[in-house]
Amino acid sequence: MPPRRELTREEKDEKNRKAREKRSNEDPEAKEVRLAANRKRAKIAREEKRRRLNPEEVQVAKNLNAKKAREDRQAEAPDERALRQRLDAERKRVARANETQEQAEEENRARLLAEAERQAVFRQEEENRARLLAEAERQAVLRQEEKNRARLLAEVERQADLRQDEEIRARLQAEAERQAALRQQEAAIILRAMNQRPACDRPRRAADDSETPEEQRARLQAQALRKKYLRRDESEAERSARLQDQALRQKSLRNEESEAEKSSRLREQALRQNSLQKEESEAERSARLQDQAQRQKSLRNEEFEAENSSRLREQTLRQHSLRKEESEAEKWARQRAQALRQKNLRTKETELGASNRQLAHKVRHEATRSKETPEERLDRAIADSFLHQIYRLEETEQEAAAGCEANMEWMAGYRAT
Repeated sequence: MPPRRELTREEKDEKNRKAREKRSNEDPEAKEVRLAANRKRAKIAREEKRRRLNPEEVQVAKNLNAKKAREDRQAEAPDERALRQRLDAERKRVARANETQEQAEEENRARLLAEAERQAVFRQEEENRARLLAEAERQAVLRQEEKNRARLLAEVERQADLRQDEEIRARLQAEAERQAALRQQEAAIILRAMNQRPACDRPRRAADDSETPEEQRARLQAQALRKKYLRRDESEAERSARLQDQALRQKSLRNEESEAEKSSRLREQALRQNSLQKEESEAERSARLQDQAQRQKSLRNEEFEAENSSRLREQTLRQHSLRKEESEAEKWARQRAQALRQKNLRTKETELGASNRQLAHKVRHEATRSKETPEERLDRAIADSFLHQIYRLEETEQEAAAGCEANMEWMAGYRAT
């Protein structure tokens, strides 16, 4: 048990003053009882002090008292002795009963104190449990609000991307229709000119003659139309044989060409592909990309591990060099076209394909993140935050309201399932 704190002079004076006021207002009978109890305690204290200071005199007095009690008992009559013994037995019985009652009261007091402490501990545990439950509910509400806010932002961004994609698709469709109309007009003009002149009068160009871009374009279009007309009736086996012979011939020619010829050929091929891709329609472009993807997939399934790693390394270097030279508008257009292409592919893929793609993307993402430095990580976070702010600034109030309404409908359907 810790030691009691010693009272200061002011506290002692205040305590004595309250005791004096209490004594001045107490009942006379209660005062007599209190004074008698004080006298009894003082007498006991004096006797205890005397016994402590003079143990021999105390023993002598005890012996005299015992001797006097024995003499009194010997001199008393049988009736007095029986009465005394009966009184002693009664007094002992009362003392034992008082002792038993005091012990029972002490046990009851200890039991009540333990019960009170147990109830206090139980109430404290209940309060702590209620406080923890309230805190957990508050944290759950905050997490739910954060999730809802994130889903709203994601839905708003998705709606903005959809609107942007629709606008881009509409522009591309209009441009493709315009280019298709122009190509049809040019093809009609070329066919009309070719039909009007006999074959003997048609001039043949030498390989070293220089021609203008318009003449080259007309010649290539006429050649493409003739090839398309001649190849319309060929079977699948003839087409595969022709393509295989063409690939072998091109491979043999490219193995013999010099570096300058190769660079010139690649430049001309890139220009020709760009011009053709700018003029093709959306359906032709999707068919070409699908055919190209299947052809690349078949080729990559047949290549070795070393060829695959070498191809990926060259592709990465080429992409880095191209992206360093492109402008901000070209970068923005490339990212938009890539996002639209990815969206079209993901709308057509199956659930298994989506899970495989997400797993591969996760592995690639973790490998990339583990290699980046703290400065690169900080730059990436700043760029993500900047893009998010741009998306937020570009949306209007109607778009935000529409996104919120769509998100509420999606949440209602999700909770119903």
